[in-house]
Amino acid sequence: MVRRSMRGWVLALPLALACSGTQEPPPPPAPPGVFLVAPESNVIGTRVALTVNVTGCTTVQQLQILQGTDFVRAVDYQGPNTAVVLPSADFVKYFGALGIAVDLTLSAKVICDDNRTNTSQPVGVQFFPVQSVYEVPGHVVLPDAFVAEGGTATVPVTFVGCARLDSGLGLVRVDAMGQVVSVNATLPFACTAGAVITDLNRATGTRWLFQPGVGAFSFVSVSGQRTPRADLGITSVLQGKYAVLGVGPDGDAIAWEDETFSGPSFRRFDSCVSSGSCANGNIRWETTIGGVVDSTPVVDSATGLVHVAGWFGSAASSTGIIKAMTFDYQTGTLTGGIELTTLDYGALNTPVIPTAVFSSPTPSTLYFPFETGGDHSRSGVMACPTTGLQNGCVPKWKQTALFDDVIRDVVSIAGGSQIAAVASGRTWFLDATDGHVTSAFGAPITASGALVSVAAQVGLGPDFYLLNGPPGMLPIEIVAVDSPTNGELWRYSMEGGGVDASTSLTIAIDDSGQSWLRVGLKQVRPLSLGEYRTARGPTRAPP
Repeated sequence: MVRRSMRGWVLALPLALACSGTQEPPPPPAPPGVFLVAPESNVIGTRVALTVNVTGCTTVQQLQILQGTDFVRAVDYQGPNTAVVLPSADFVKYFGALGIAVDLTLSAKVICDDNRTNTSQPVGVQFFPVQSVYEVPGHVVLPDAFVAEGGTATVPVTFVGCARLDSGLGLVRVDAMGQVVSVNATLPFACTAGAVITDLNRATGTRWLFQPGVGAFSFVSVSGQRTPRADLGITSVLQGKYAVLGVGPDGDAIAWEDETFSGPSFRRFDSCVSSGSCANGNIRWETTIGGVVDSTPVVDSATGLVHVAGWFGSAASSTGIIKAMTFDYQTGTLTGGIELTTLDYGALNTPVIPTAVFSSPTPSTLYFPFETGGDHSRSGVMACPTTGLQNGCVPKWKQTALFDDVIRDVVSIAGGSQIAAVASGRTWFLDATDGHVTSAFGAPITASGALVSVAAQVGLGPDFYLLNGPPGMLPIEIVAVDSPTNGELWRYSMEGGGVDASTSLTIAIDDSGQSWLRVGLKQVRPLSLGEYRTARGPTRAPP
């Protein structure tokens, strides 16, 4: 009996010990779920729209929107698919460090009534704050390539350029609401997004539409006319492989036809404004250049001379002579020529002809890029007076700046006081007086990623706009500079491949200096340059 009793106690001992132990605490409640969605990852407008969903909270005590780890604002949670609108003022403090358009990294943080919290996965949003965006789904509200007219207190803005019509590409004028005001569907050739439309000649009320390698035509622009004429009516046509075109004070065109070395290729074309259309007899004079014209012809009204620059070499050589020439505007007679210098350009016996530009408002100096060394990796810009009587360049600048890149184009900006030296993906600014670099911190404006600079737009003041795109394609990025010494002001890149107008962008400046963008099928009116500069502050030094 005693043994049996002991055995019972022994057997019961582990059970008694187990019942006397401490129980494990229950697991903590799961954190709430919070999910942030940005309907658009590339936003142009006055605000950023988001959608937030929260799970796992009996009641949401607070919902916060964060930029990185910074608090942006608190919003009321309204249940599933809560809409959140963040005005552009919420992001002003980031413009100085991150630039405009700003690349945001947004997230949502939720705090439940029991103090449980969680933060959503971040979403990336590029936000470009602008004054207005106008679009009509499926409808073109801006031409493919266009210029802006008016925009002043007395003349409303309209846009003139190429657009796709039911019958094909045509020349149109649309107002700020995308309504067609005038149209010319009967063109001598199909204009495209690559067309160049010249400045309005206010004496004649005409412009030229220039399609390089195809031809050009003069047309009436209603905002500048003096007598009743059909708006967008064509007055003069030239067709051929024309590579450069300039306009005289009377609206006539001075153009050079490429690949016409055996005969006259430099011509003056009558705009035929006073006599009506004269497409079959509009050549006033023609002459032979003998080389490759590498500048836009400029007519000096004070002297009655046409100034043009040429490159004289051979297809089997990478060297050529840069020559400045003058012709009588009335007769086409050669009146002077100065051989400025011999340049070594190109590689593998394929000359890359440098683009030259004359000083303004008086064409007394020719600016053009040059390479140095045998590896074709460094270049600068030369400034040669064109008013002398002897050959040779007595450089206007004491020392020419050299860059670790090949300058392909030079552009006169800021009323002729500055020069933009444009390489494939980088652009420097130079003082036109002595050639010193005026770029902010001496640093170039750089195209994003693998993009290259494909076009430029000069503003009415010191502002300047670079258009960048994939090689051989239309632009998909614009970089705005309010003044060369200030550096980059804003940069916007769109989603698209630059294949056509619907996947590319472009810019025009109206008579008040306001910029207008076509971004795909959208009409975009940016803020003023002053508003962007106030929001961004001084450009920061590159890292």
